[in-house]
Amino acid sequence: MAQYDFGTIDPNTKSGTALASDLNSWRNAVHSTHSASTAPSYLVAGMLWADTTSANYELKMYDGAQWITVAILDATNNVARVAVDPAETSYITSTTSGQIRHLIASADVFTIRSTGVQFNIASPVIADSNNNELISFTTTASAVNQIAITNAATGNPPTISSAGGDTNINLLLTAKGTGVVYTYSETSATNTVIDVARLEARSTGTPAAGIGAGLLFAAETSASNFEIGARIEAIATDVTATSEDFDLSFKVMAAGAAATEVMRVKSTGVVDVDALSIAGTTVTATAAELNILDGITGKATQAEAEAGTNDTTLMTPLKTAQAISAQAASGGVTAASAQAFTAPGTWTKPASVKFVKVTVVAAGGGQTTSAGPAGSAPSGAGGGAIKYVPGPSMPGPVSITVGAGVLGGTGGSSSFGPHASATGGTTSTPGAGTGGDINKGGLDGGLDYGQSLALRLPVPSPSPSPFTYPALAGNPGVVFVEVFE
Repeated sequence: MAQYDFGTIDPNTKSGTALASDLNSWRNAVHSTHSASTAPSYLVAGMLWADTTSANYELKMYDGAQWITVAILDATNNVARVAVDPAETSYITSTTSGQIRHLIASADVFTIRSTGVQFNIASPVIADSNNNELISFTTTASAVNQIAITNAATGNPPTISSAGGDTNINLLLTAKGTGVVYTYSETSATNTVIDVARLEARSTGTPAAGIGAGLLFAAETSASNFEIGARIEAIATDVTATSEDFDLSFKVMAAGAAATEVMRVKSTGVVDVDALSIAGTTVTATAAELNILDGITGKATQAEAEAGTNDTTLMTPLKTAQAISAQAASGGVTAASAQAFTAPGTWTKPASVKFVKVTVVAAGGGQTTSAGPAGSAPSGAGGGAIKYVPGPSMPGPVSITVGAGVLGGTGGSSSFGPHASATGGTTSTPGAGTGGDINKGGLDGGLDYGQSLALRLPVPSPSPSPFTYPALAGNPGVVFVEVFE
C-alpha cells in the first residue's frame, strides 16, 4: 500500500538518483492504486483509489468533485461487488460460477443464473414504470410445482400451463373477495356469437368413442370439504373423421354420492331426462304415454284441415269445425251415406270420401237380481265418443267392434279402429268414451242410450213389498259411420 506524488520534475536540478527514487515510489503508488485508509491528497479527475479502511477494500474513482465507489472487494468470498447506489447498500456480486447476485444491505434479493432468475425474498414484485406493482409472487417453502409460459409462432396461441415434479397438476385461477375470473374476446362483430372460452380434451393415445371435455362445479360444503356438485360433459359418441357425433350430458350430486347423469342432449336432437317437473309438479306419465305425438310437427292450419292430406299435424276441435263449416258453405262437402253397425264388422272406405263422422256407443251395464222398492239404483249406461276423421289420410278398411249387453254384468266396449272407442257400463257405474273429438261418459241413474232395460220394467201397483227386480242385460252398443264427400 502506498501513496506518492513526485510533483513537478525539474530536469536541471533533479539528479538521476533522485529521479529513480521518485519513479520507484510513484510505481508503488500506481501499482497499489494509491491504497490507503485515507484519500490521496493529489487529486485528478478519473483517478482510482483503493480505500483500505475495512478488510473489504473499496475501489473508488474521483469524478473531479467526489469519490464514487465503483466496487467492493469481498475478501471473504474473493469476489468483487459492484455498487449500484451512493449509499453502497445495493450491489451486484457473484460467489458461484455461472451466476450473478443482487444484494441489498448484505441480503440476497435475486440471483441470475444461466437457467433463470431466482428471487430470494418472501414476496417479490415486478413493478411498472411508475413503480407500481405489476406482478407479485408468493413463495412456498417446499414447492415442486410451478407455471410454465410458452410463446408461439404465427397462427398459434401462447400457453400458460402447469409444470413441476408431480404427474398430474391442476392450474388454479382465483379472484379476490367476491370478484370473479373473466374471459372475454373483443371483436368488431355485432350480430354473431363470439366464442370467449374453449374447453379441449387431447389424448396422447388414439381417441375413441367416450372421449370428451367436462366442466366441474364444486363448492365448500363443510370446513375444508370441497364437493363436486355438478358436471357438464361434451362426450364424443363417434370419433370417425368428418362423421363425429357428440352428446351433452348434465350430472348432479344427490345424497352425497358422486354426480350422476340426470339429462342428456343427444346428437340426434333427442333429450333424455330422468324425471320431468312442470310448475313444481312431477310428470308421472310413462314413455309410451309421452310418445303419443311422435311424428307430429304442430297444429293444422285451416287450409290443412280442409285439404285433409297432412298426417303430421293435429286437428283441434276448432279446426275440425272450421273445416266442416267451410266445406258446407262452399258446397264442397255433402253427406253421402250413413251406416249403423249393431254387430262387429268392417267398414270399407269409399274412394271419394273427404271425412267421416263416427259415433261410438258402448253397451250398458246389466241389471242384477235385487230386492227392494220401486226406484232402486239402476245400472250404468255405456260411454260414447264422436270423432271426425279426415278421409284421404285414413287407412282402410277399418275394423269395428260393437259391445254386447251382458246379463247382470259389465257391457261390452265398442270401437271404430284406432280412432275412437268407448267402454261399457257396469252394474252400478257408467262407461266412458276415449279418443274422440267429443268423449262422453254414460249416465248413472238416468235414462241414456245403452242403459239397462231394468228401468223400463213396469212396477206392479200396488207393489208387493219386498219387490224383486229380475236380472237383465244392458242395451247393446252401436257404431254410426257418416260419410261426407
